[in-house]
Amino acid sequence: MCPLPKCKTREEMDAVDEHVWDRVRLWFYGSLVLYSANPVVWGSAMGLVFCRTAEWLEYGFPMGTSVGAKMGTGYQVVGWSSVCVSFFVFLLVGLRWLLTRSNGSEGEMDQQMKPLMAGEGLYDEDV
Repeated sequence: MCPLPKCKTREEMDAVDEHVWDRVRLWFYGSLVLYSANPVVWGSAMGLVFCRTAEWLEYGFPMGTSVGAKMGTGYQVVGWSSVCVSFFVFLLVGLRWLLTRSNGSEGEMDQQMKPLMAGEGLYDEDV
């Protein structure tokens, strides 16, 4: 179940392709999305159940007495924003994993960067 490559020495670890590390990052960031969404979803669901139960119990109270249970918006904003940010990072790492996929010995990003690293422009032939 562990997504890490099976390397025993530091040299083997350094020789592992960047695409493999992107797959590892994708696995870990996918786990981050699930771990950050779990408490927010359950906290929202249980808070909603609690508020609705409190409203239902209010019918039996004497006139003018109320519970006034509300969900905290600060928790909701911080929780859902962390889920959105972790999902956005997961999408970016997934995009990088797709772009660095090997077509032989190098990925698409490496092929596009090779002329730039050599000092050539990408669109010299069009000029």
